[in-house]
Amino acid sequence: LTQTEVPNIENTSPSQGAIVYGAFTALAESGLPGPDNSIVATDKTSRIALRITRAAGGKTVLRASNVDTTRGVSVKALKPGTYKAIWTLNDANGDTRTVTTRFIERPANALKGRRRPA
Repeated sequence: LTQTEVPNIENTSPSQGAIVYGAFTALAESGLPGPDNSIVATDKTSRIALRITRAAGGKTVLRASNVDTTRGVSVKALKPGTYKAIWTLNDANGDTRTVTTRFIERPANALKGRRRPA
């Protein structure tokens, strides 16, 4: 009997429900559950591709082949609106896992004279 596990997509940036203002870094981490609620990183043996689309209409505005890196991928400011981020993990065995999140792009000048949210 052989058992395999596909790593999880542990963290994403932007995260589910995030509001971004202007350019940002797209980044994700992968891992397997470990003992005592720990996570065993699989960043060196898996890749996480990212596709960002408009939430309404589905037009792809960004594709990145791997955001599971220490630096992630720089993303230019998008047009204000709601977006879907489709994160697709591919592990060393060729298995995949897909997670979809949503985020909102606001104009960078929307913060003028205001404090940036925590």
